[in-house]
Amino acid sequence: MPKLKCTAEQCMYNMKKYCLRNRIHVQGENAKNQCETQCGTFKLSDKKKNDDVEFGVINEANEHLSINCDALKCKYNHNELCVKENVQISGTNAECRQQTLCDSFEKIDE
Repeated sequence: MPKLKCTAEQCMYNMKKYCLRNRIHVQGENAKNQCETQCGTFKLSDKKKNDDVEFGVINEANEHLSINCDALKCKYNHNELCVKENVQISGTNAECRQQTLCDSFEKIDE
């Protein structure tokens, strides 16, 4: 599984630049560059309530996880799964998934 780092610190799944989920979803079926991708799993954290009620008990953040990927023109997309060893999701000040992106996207040479 890919090793994931994520800077979307306002996402409820982000814990110290790792993800609390065991699988994320990168969107951008027709993406031709990084800016046309987004983390479809992003969910804005509500610090006023206990976010982990939705999931029960959360054990720990994951460094390695499965990444579903719709970016068909990315060279790391293999059967809609990311096969890149190290993946970076960006979105330092993101408040919605449209403000995130997959920094690891690389367009297939055509």
